[in-house]
Amino acid sequence: MVITHKVGRWKVLRNIASGPFSDVFIVADEENNKAKYAMKCEKLEGNQRPVLKLDVMVLMAVKGSVGFPLFIAAGRTNTYRYCVMQLVGPDLGKLRRSLLIPFRFSVPTALRVLQQTLRRLEVLHDAGWLCRDVKAPNFAIGLGNESGVIYMLDFGFARKYKEANGEIIPPREAAALLGTFQYTSLASHGHRDQAPKDDLESWFYMAAELLKGPLPWSKIDGHKEHHIIAAKKMYIRAEGRADFIEGMPPEFNIILSMIDDMGLYFSAVMDSPGGRKLCEHHHTVTITFFWCNAGFAKTLGLSSLSTHCADRRLLSYIIHFSSQVTMRSRNGFVSFRRSSADEISYRRFLCSSDSS
Repeated sequence: MVITHKVGRWKVLRNIASGPFSDVFIVADEENNKAKYAMKCEKLEGNQRPVLKLDVMVLMAVKGSVGFPLFIAAGRTNTYRYCVMQLVGPDLGKLRRSLLIPFRFSVPTALRVLQQTLRRLEVLHDAGWLCRDVKAPNFAIGLGNESGVIYMLDFGFARKYKEANGEIIPPREAAALLGTFQYTSLASHGHRDQAPKDDLESWFYMAAELLKGPLPWSKIDGHKEHHIIAAKKMYIRAEGRADFIEGMPPEFNIILSMIDDMGLYFSAVMDSPGGRKLCEHHHTVTITFFWCNAGFAKTLGLSSLSTHCADRRLLSYIIHFSSQVTMRSRNGFVSFRRSSADEISYRRFLCSSDSS
C-alpha cells in the first residue's frame, strides 16, 4: 500500500511495516506540534481479512492500561481505513535477532520481559479478549523514557471470549487454524476454538525462544507442514521434554505442565486461603535492558530510544499452587467448579515491585 499524502490532520512521513492485511506508517499531527504517531491502514476493497476494527475495539477495551498503545483516532478515506495510535519502538523479535548467535536474551532480561508480557495477557483476558497470535514480534519496547516498558500490539486475530458481565461465550465446535504456526497452540492445530490457556501456551513458546534462541521447528514451513510442527510440539511434552527445557530455568518445566493441565477458562485466585507458593527465586536482580544503551540504539537507527533506563528490581517468578476457579459456559450461564489441576495464577506467577 502506498500512501504519500496527508490524511486529514495527519501528514504521512514513511512506511515502517507491511503485512498481509495492513501497513503501518509514521505520521505527524499537524495540529499538535507535529507530534509523531503510528498509523495503521488497510484497503477497503480486496482485503480478505479486515483487522483494524479489531485493533480499535481491543485498544478501547484496555484503554488506560500500562503497556498498550494509546488509541488516538480512526477514520476512512475513499480507498482505505486507518487507525492512529501511539508510536512505539522495535519489537522483541527484531531485538532478539539483532543479537549475535544464538540470538537469545540473557536470563535476567528474558525474565523481566516475560513478566511484563504476561501482565499484558492478564489485562487483555480480564477485558474479555483473546490475542490468538502471541509472539515476540507482537510486543515492542516503548520510546524515550519508556524504553523499559513492553507494549502489546497487533490484535488482528483477537476474539472476544467473555461478555462484559463475565459470561463466557460458548466455544465453537470447530475453528480455523489461526495465529503464527511457530507459536500457535495444539488446540489451534487441531482446529479447536481457542481460550485463554492457548494464549499462555503461545506465550510459553515465545518464552523458550527468548531464553534459548530459535525454536526446534522454526525452519518448517507451517503453511505446508503445520502437522509436523504440531508433532514436534507434542514431542517436547514427551521424549524430547528434557532437551527442550534444558537451558531454561527449571521452573519452566512446571509452567508447561500447569498450562497443559489448566482448564480452558479460569479466574486466578491470588489470595486463596489454601494457596501456597510452589517455588520462588529469592534473588533480587537489578538490570538495565541492553536496548537502553545509546550505542545499541544508534545501530538500529533509533535515536529516539532512551539512552538510559531506570534500574528496576526483578523479583523472579512465583507460581501459585492452589485451588483455582474454572468457568464453564452451559446454556448461556456461567457455572463454577473447583479445578482438579494445579492452574496458573497470573498475578502471582511472575511478579516484581514495579507497575509495568
